[in-house]
Amino acid sequence: MALQYLRMGLVMNKTKITREYHGRDYDKLPTKDLIAYLDRSLPKDNTVRGQALGLSRNSYASMKRRTEINWTTADRYAITLGAHPALIWSDWYKIVN
Repeated sequence: MALQYLRMGLVMNKTKITREYHGRDYDKLPTKDLIAYLDRSLPKDNTVRGQALGLSRNSYASMKRRTEINWTTADRYAITLGAHPALIWSDWYKIVN
């Protein structure tokens, strides 16, 4: 059971289970950096950008309205685009270490 919690990023403190966070703002990265990267590399069509990220047009539009995204989601988006996350988010190593 404890191994499952460790895999989920949870830390057991006696009877209390808490989420362990590192970095700034609970491991969130600004969405604007991803949008800026997409502006440099893809047309401004939501359908094309959504497909490039593995999302539908509506899901991409919803993601674009957020101010931040989780670092694991950011990592998945960068890999899907064929880029290292550090190329999109300059503070990548500060967040994930």
